[in-house]
Amino acid sequence: MLRSPRRILLVLIAVLLALPLNLAAQCGVERESVKTGTDPDAGLVNLNSPTNTTIANMRAFAMPNPIPPNNRVAPAETTVWVINATLTLFKLESDSDYHLVIQDAAGNTMITEIPAPTCVGSTSPFLSGITNARQKFDAMFTATTSFQTVNVPVQVTGVGMFDFAHGQTGAAPNQIELHPVLDIIFNPSTTANFSLAASPTSLSVTQGQSGSTTITTGVTGGFNSAVSLSASGLPAGVTASFTPSSIAAPGGGNSTLKFTASSTAATGTSSVTVTATGGGVTHTTTVSLTINAAATPNFAVSASPTSLSVTQGASGSSTISTTVSGGFNSAVSLSASGLPAGVTASFNPTSIAAPGSGSSTLTFTASSTATTGTSTVTITATGGGVTHTTTVSLTITAAATPNFTVSASPTSLSVTQGASGSSTISTTVSGGFNSAVALSASGLPSGVTASFNPTSIAAPGSGSSTLTFTASSTATTGTSTVTVTATGGGVTHTTTVSLTITAVTGGGTQLLGNPGFENGSSSPSPWTVATTQATNRVINNTSTEPPHSGLWDAWLDGHGSTTTDSILQQVTIPANTAAVTLSFWLHIDTAETSTTTAFDTLSVQVRNTSGTVLSTLATFSNLDHATGFQQKTFDLTSFKGQTIQIFLQGSEDTTLQTSFVVDDFALNVTAGTELIGNGGFENGSANPAPWTVTSTHTPLDIINNSSSEPPHTGTWDAWMDGFGATTTDTVLQQVTIPSTATAATLSFWLHIDTAETSTTTAFDTLTVQVRDSSGAVLSTLATFSNLNHATGYQQKSFDLTSFKGQTVQIFFQGKEDSTLQTSFVLDDVSLQVAQ
Repeated sequence: MLRSPRRILLVLIAVLLALPLNLAAQCGVERESVKTGTDPDAGLVNLNSPTNTTIANMRAFAMPNPIPPNNRVAPAETTVWVINATLTLFKLESDSDYHLVIQDAAGNTMITEIPAPTCVGSTSPFLSGITNARQKFDAMFTATTSFQTVNVPVQVTGVGMFDFAHGQTGAAPNQIELHPVLDIIFNPSTTANFSLAASPTSLSVTQGQSGSTTITTGVTGGFNSAVSLSASGLPAGVTASFTPSSIAAPGGGNSTLKFTASSTAATGTSSVTVTATGGGVTHTTTVSLTINAAATPNFAVSASPTSLSVTQGASGSSTISTTVSGGFNSAVSLSASGLPAGVTASFNPTSIAAPGSGSSTLTFTASSTATTGTSTVTITATGGGVTHTTTVSLTITAAATPNFTVSASPTSLSVTQGASGSSTISTTVSGGFNSAVALSASGLPSGVTASFNPTSIAAPGSGSSTLTFTASSTATTGTSTVTVTATGGGVTHTTTVSLTITAVTGGGTQLLGNPGFENGSSSPSPWTVATTQATNRVINNTSTEPPHSGLWDAWLDGHGSTTTDSILQQVTIPANTAAVTLSFWLHIDTAETSTTTAFDTLSVQVRNTSGTVLSTLATFSNLDHATGFQQKTFDLTSFKGQTIQIFLQGSEDTTLQTSFVVDDFALNVTAGTELIGNGGFENGSANPAPWTVTSTHTPLDIINNSSSEPPHTGTWDAWMDGFGATTTDTVLQQVTIPSTATAATLSFWLHIDTAETSTTTAFDTLTVQVRDSSGAVLSTLATFSNLNHATGYQQKSFDLTSFKGQTVQIFFQGKEDSTLQTSFVLDDVSLQVAQ
């Protein structure tokens, strides 16, 4: 009888000791969210896929540095581990956790901990497992604040967690723990138990429908009881049923868990807990259940194309298409609004039959007076209580009116007094135009006539006519706008040609005879004509290559075989000439297709009376072909006082013709006064006056008669620089230009050769300037450099009329750097003044 009160007293003492501990229990701080499953990475842990392991394997994980306070380290902390070991120590920690030390046969230890359920958040996926493990441990042992020693085989299931080192008893070297413990089985080889799993673990169900997952149990350790099943955490409007509702003894089998969602069930994702209980054992698993909103019966409508252009009096179509969804099943009617005036719309078919998916052709029909412009037409589709719209951008364009256009090519033309020039007038028709088009010209300057060939363009009115302007020798000079009027079929259009009438250059004298070859082929004199062809047809009056003006021209080459044709005329240019200008009109057409190779050429030269080339003025080729005649002009002032030949030679290769057609030559000279003395430096190096010559090079050696740099004409020239060393050479002459001068032209011949190789940098330069009598620069006419080097002499000309009435210096300065020579060779300097 005495033992019973004692036992009661001991129990009361134990209870009293336990109560303050529980009442004063505190929850942990360090990594508490990871320990209890309220961290953001808790969802990475697959609770339905545990992995068997050992203490040794767990101790082999590398310890993270640093340990994240609120996240998990994969895979150690994202896996549910199952370890079979021996429980050797346990105690109740100050943070309310059960601290369990487990050990393997080799003596390796590690810590496992079961948190207090009151320290676990309600949203933690680990809560039911922690509660289960805590209940099982409490049924076996009573944990106190002091370590208790035991020797019990256990199977511990839990999630890995690296703890911060603070001298914990039984800790693994890498501080790995199972924390939290979700299940513990004591004496697992003899303890009856069962397992629980769901497949699939995630499920999606639409409102008004249902979905299923299979719940599976497996028994161990002689477990032999029925296992009842239940579900919690269901969203509003969702029910769960098990078939069967429990799994009969011995407790291993399957049950279908069916979720049924009402039409108003709450949408979103929930974690449903499945609880299995039997034989005094409880296990849980979770199913992620997503409820989706039920599809609403609907349809969509579209147009193709969405933009359409229809001409007045015509029609056009767009396809209207519908597609259904959500079980839509109704006919869809179609209508159009926003039509422009004079346009109707029709649908074929007029509606799209149930279930409402299909197409209809929408045809827009525009009357001949329909309003033009762009409108947005709205297509309305209605069916099953649903209405949708789409749009078509409809452009109504005006019907074509019979019409034509007229144009001129070229639109600008220059004709010298006493000559003629042409422009091609072209018409194109549209809208069914079908009439002849008459042509006329107005706004002609005095002394100019205009003729059309043909005079009108025959029906249907599309074609061309050559408009020829013929200027008398007294035609009014200047630029006029000539209006070309085209009339036909009740329609009139105009175009313009800017016509410039120019005076004979300088009002001078024409030196060439028979300039337009109008003497005909039988009497080409004073031209000399030569050809390598058996038949000489150079002087031409055929329509194949019509003249620039008049009836005749000179047609060189054009045979499509190896040919050399030439024309020349010899003239004497007076010595007292202020200006000499050669001009002619050239038309090149070709069958050659190359855009890079000059197969056929026309050379324009000045030769002496012996035929020696004095200057090649230009070389044209098949690459220069163009529509119509082009005027070419050259300054021959440097040949004053000489008898020269104007020589043109065409050379054609073996295949594919190129025709060089020339016409209307003019060699006009204007008498003048030469202001430059000793322009060819023919007084020699001993007497360069009136030139003043300076050099930084010793000896001063500019006036030159060396064959190394031969002159342009005569015996002497001015050779500036060319030493390959730092040098500045100057040549200047002072002149007075009369205030009565009507023209003042400076010209000279320049040859540049160089040893420089750069194609971008001007190392050596020649500056040409006009200076006042004190040497102050009035104008820099040009700067040449090593980049301008070329074979032979090039003539340079400048207009100095603006300096009339002044005494000026004509100044040339060559500057050379320290290496690689550049020679600037100057000859035949002239300053001709006309008064």
